[in-house]
Order: sequence, then structure tokens, then C-alpha cells
Amino acid sequence: LTICGCDCLLSAEWKSSNKIIARSGPCKGRGDIIVTTRSGGQGTSTVQFRGYHETIGPMKESAVWVEEAPVQSFVWGRRALSPTNYQQEDPLGLSVEGNDNKKFPEDELCELFGESNGELTSDKFHPGWFLLQHHHATTLDDLKAGLAYLRRKVNSQKEGQLSFLKANVGSVMEQLETIVLLKEQFEADVKKFGDDPTVKLESAIKTSMVEANKIFDDVLARRDRADATRSALSVMQRYRFLFCMPVNIEKNIKRGNYDLVINDYARVRNLFGNTEVEIFKQVLVEIEKKIDTLREILRKKLEETPFALERQKKIIRNLVNLEAEGDPAWDAIVSHAAYLDKNITTCLQDFFDMADEKNGKSNNLTPISSDRLRMYRNDVNCNVPARVLCIEAICDVVTEQLPDLWRLGQSYFTGQLHVTVDTEKQIPFKNLVLSCIQHASEAMKESCSSSLSPAWLLHSLRSVRQMYAALIHLDLPSDALDIFGKFLFELRLQCLVALFKQTSDNVA
Repeated sequence: LTICGCDCLLSAEWKSSNKIIARSGPCKGRGDIIVTTRSGGQGTSTVQFRGYHETIGPMKESAVWVEEAPVQSFVWGRRALSPTNYQQEDPLGLSVEGNDNKKFPEDELCELFGESNGELTSDKFHPGWFLLQHHHATTLDDLKAGLAYLRRKVNSQKEGQLSFLKANVGSVMEQLETIVLLKEQFEADVKKFGDDPTVKLESAIKTSMVEANKIFDDVLARRDRADATRSALSVMQRYRFLFCMPVNIEKNIKRGNYDLVINDYARVRNLFGNTEVEIFKQVLVEIEKKIDTLREILRKKLEETPFALERQKKIIRNLVNLEAEGDPAWDAIVSHAAYLDKNITTCLQDFFDMADEKNGKSNNLTPISSDRLRMYRNDVNCNVPARVLCIEAICDVVTEQLPDLWRLGQSYFTGQLHVTVDTEKQIPFKNLVLSCIQHASEAMKESCSSSLSPAWLLHSLRSVRQMYAALIHLDLPSDALDIFGKFLFELRLQCLVALFKQTSDNVA
């Protein structure tokens, strides 16, 4: 016989083929009742049995003490005893399995009974609340049987008090003897140690602690210093990456490893950005100072001689990753345009000064104009006029630098520079480009003097046309091309006038 998985064969008593009496054993919870015979083998169960562990509730008589509340932990570290888990048994002796599936609404109970409740130990206990809460699905016959059970239970408790004492007389007498002995011992301790016997004990403990501290003060101090040093070394070793970060940033900046600095900086911010440790905050402040220095270096690089387009994009991306203030991409565009204007002005000034050998030395030559000046000085037989060289230099400056400026602007407005695109800057960018082109056109007009021979005018015209052909492929706005187109028309007209004049002079 197996009940809820427990073998109950020893307590089983065979009554008939339809009846077996047995104790359920230490089973708990819902389970099957399985009968196994030699002839029929293992059977099946059509019903289920639920086993409960008997608990001593507040209304249950017991001859021994039952823990009713959790015991607090003592000061000297003893663990508290675990409290008894009470399970309130039904006073009517009825099962509540059918009522557990669907509980009576608590809101309706509050409306019916007001501030009462269904707790048996409460002062506001109401039997109607209890019955609706636990037995709303119980039949009337079962309730009558439960009432009869309750009456029998009350009567048996009234009649069974004397028998309870007789049955547990040993436990009761042992408890009385213990109480008497405890009372005598307590009275003896009061006479011997006074009303507060712990004062002397507390004083002795404090004195022993003071003496112990005197003996071990030096040892404890050295141990504390050693622990502090060990802890500091451990922290430094564990967070070596953070503490070495300022020095590593400075070294990598000198080497030009900006990408490595940015990656390390992002890693530090992710790991220690929200730290509350004071020493970490100090290191982060030092790191921020180094990063500010790097931001200034990158900004100065953008403002200096423009690099190749890809190099400029990389510097802009680095500034964006470093969360630099302002708009690095737009600053690069403005700097590039200013540099182009400066080169055009310098070309015009340097090549006019070069016409006079006394003023041929200039300290502000652009790279292109310097090359042409060096070539002009090395070639003894070169008779190229300074104005023609000026036009060629301006054409070279525009051909080499204007495409980079235009592509940089297009990259900015198409979102390739990893910055927030400001569409309102399209008109200012267009004005920058037109301003540079207008400046170049006016500078070349100033260089094209009427004193130039038709041959040199044609030579200058070819240089300007080559520059114009290179700019056509950039998809520049029509306004920009119209400026050079108008200048080309005027230069052609000037060439024709010079040719006609030369022909007329030759005929005359």
C-alpha cells in the first residue's frame, strides 16, 4: 500500500476486498493511493489523498512549550531559532478544497460586514465573513455536520481538561520543578550580585579591552598601515590602465597616435564616467586636461595649411569623437576658404614684387608661388613676365585647392563627416565659394595688363581655360562658373584687341 509515495504496508489492516484501514505516514501534499497485490500487480487510483503535517496552533492544547514568535538574534552572534509555521485548522473540521478554486470577492465581504473580518483570533471576528470566505461552496448538510463537530469538540475540551493533565502529568510536574528551581536560583543571584549583575561583567570586559589595546596598539597600527599600503597597491595594480592614462595620452599625442588616444578615452569614460571614488575623479580631471590639449592641437591643425581631403576628414572625425565644442567640420570649411583667399592675395603680391629684383625676396610665399619663383630664378634665359607667372600661379592655386574645398562642403552636407548637418549653412557655404572664385577672377584681371604682348595673353588664356576645364567636372553652381566664364570672355576679347593692334602696327 502506497499513499502519496509513502509505503504504508506496516500500518495497513485488511478488512475486505473493498476496505483497507491504514495510517497515511509522513506524507504531505496531494497524491495517489496505490494498492499492489501479488495476483493483480500494481493498481491505479481514481481518487487523490492530501496529507497534512499536524501543527500546534494557538487554539490547540499542548503539554510542551511551542515557539509562537521568531526569536531575535542575540548580541553575541547566536542564530535565532526558526519560528513554528502555523497552519490554522478549520474549526468545523471540513475540507476547503472546493472553496480554494474560486474565492468569494473581498469587496462584497467589505460591503456586507463593514470593518469586520474572518480571522478567528481577531476582536472584529464575524462568523458570516468566515463562512463566506472559507465555505461559500460548502453544502448545507456539510455545514450542519461541521456544527455538530464543533459542538462535540467544545464539549470534549470542557470534559477533557482533567484527563489532559493526567495524561501529561510528567511534563507538567517537570515544568513546575524547573520554574521553582529558576526562581530559587534567581533569588540567590540577586542576594549575591545585586539587582544588576551585569555591571561588574561589563566593567571587567571594558577593562580587558583597554589593556589588550595597550598591548597591541603598535602591532595593530603597523598592521593597519600594511593593510592600507597593500590595499593601495592592489587598487593601483587593478586600475593600472586608469592611473597610467594621463602619461599614455601625452606620449601618444607626441607620436601622433590620435586614434589610440580617442579609443582609450572612450573606454575610460564608459568604465569610470559615473564613479564616486575621489581618487578616480582626480585622475579623470587630469585626463580631461590632456584631452583638452589634444582638442586644441587638432583645431590648430584645421586652421593651418589644409591637408589632403581624407586627412581633414580624419581630423574632423577625431574632434567629433572627442566631443569638441562648436562645429569642427564647418570650422574646417571656413579655414580652408580663408587659406585659399590668402594664397590668391599672396600670389598677386609676390609676383608683382618679383618683377623688381630688389623686392624679389618675400617671406610670405605660398608653396606654389615659391616653386615658380625658384624656377624663374634658376632659368637664366627665362623671359616670362611676372604678370603671366602670377596668372599661372593663381590658376594652380585654384585648381589644387578649390576642388578640396568644394568636396569638403559636399561631404559636410551629405553627413559624411559624422556631425549634425546644419542645412541653413548651405547659403553661407555657397557665398564662401563664390567669394573665393570672385577674388581669383579679380586678381587675374589685375594681372592681365594691356602691356602684355598678344603671345603672352594667349598663353595666359590657355592657363585659365585649363583651370576652367578642371572646375567644370566639380558640379559647381552656375553662378561660380559664370564668373570664370565672364572673365574668359573678357580675356578673349583682350587677346583679339591686342592681335588687331599688333597687326595694325605691323601693316603701318
